[in-house]
Amino acid sequence: MNSLEKDSLQKRYFHKLRNKIVGIPINFITAAIVPRGLGIDNYGNFSFITDFFTKFVNFIDSGTSTCLYSKLSKKPEEVALMRFYRGYFVIGTLLMFLILAAIFLINEQNSIWVGQKTIFIWLGFLWGILNWANSIVQFI
Repeated sequence: MNSLEKDSLQKRYFHKLRNKIVGIPINFITAAIVPRGLGIDNYGNFSFITDFFTKFVNFIDSGTSTCLYSKLSKKPEEVALMRFYRGYFVIGTLLMFLILAAIFLINEQNSIWVGQKTIFIWLGFLWGILNWANSIVQFI
């Protein structure tokens, strides 16, 4: 390993370490404040909806983001791969939107999200998409 590769590895390691050190207190504060602010029922609804959309996004992602990370680590200058994955992300988002819209059009939302308000379901969808985009950007 030459000194340039070693220097780059150290920079990347300390960058990730710094982000984790900053992120831990933020996550801790969020975990302490959000449940108290929402209350028991609303926090349960929040957990249910965010968990549902996290799993929905993971199903659509199907490990493709992991493939993207490994391919980009081998060839970081590969622009075509980023364009392809951006298209995959857009198509996946549209597919999830269409599935969600179809569920609402046939009026089956109460079969899946029993007792949940429509606005919270759509906000959960938005949260899932933003979380997916954040995780992609974070690992690139």
